[in-house]
Amino acid sequence: MMATHLLLWAATLYLTPLCSSYACYVLTAIVMGWCGGATFILTAVFFMELVDPDAFSMCIGVASFVGGLPLLARPPLIGYYRDTL
Repeated sequence: MMATHLLLWAATLYLTPLCSSYACYVLTAIVMGWCGGATFILTAVFFMELVDPDAFSMCIGVASFVGGLPLLARPPLIGYYRDTL
């Protein structure tokens, strides 16, 4: 189920540039929100199946840390593009 949501989310993101009306953008926002929420809810279930209950909190912490690392590059990139373009 999680793979289906991620695939639908990716397909919606891929097709977003083809939207030409407000209704199309609303539809893509609804689909992406639905897929993002469904994926977020299933993450804890996936981790519970992956690790022992004793290591669950560590697994959530490491996953949050690894997921947040790419976000640290966003402010310098935004500043670079804003200052040079």
